[in-house]
Amino acid sequence: VHLYVLVGLPGETWEEFQETVQCTRDCDPDFYYHSIFTPYPGTVLYDKCQEMNLLEQGLDMTLERRRAVLDLPGFSRRQIRREYLLFAWRVYRGKWSALSICKKLVGTWLRTNTTLYHAYRHLMRHRAFRDLMRRIGWQWG
Repeated sequence: VHLYVLVGLPGETWEEFQETVQCTRDCDPDFYYHSIFTPYPGTVLYDKCQEMNLLEQGLDMTLERRRAVLDLPGFSRRQIRREYLLFAWRVYRGKWSALSICKKLVGTWLRTNTTLYHAYRHLMRHRAFRDLMRRIGWQWG
């Protein structure tokens, strides 16, 4: 089972996100990919964000889908970021080992930091580093 979870859609509340977490726990996916909603100009959801006055001037697309750009009335930007970072723990605690969850959390955190992400991608170009990551069971790359 593979799932794709999108966090922070216009109108989403923290309580609705908790339902998403519970649904994901119930599905117990073998793999999931999650990202934070980013409104793309020219889309219906971008227009909806404008109508709801959720967009700031000069939308920053750096780290798109990994940085919260909307501050929703029922789900703040800070809450969205926190829940994005802790998603693996919320879904897999009690099901996966603590080490497996930590690896997922670190991978998620790396993707939210431009400098660390680029450094990691650079290191992954080197065979010795890739081999080391495989030996310790690193699943992100």
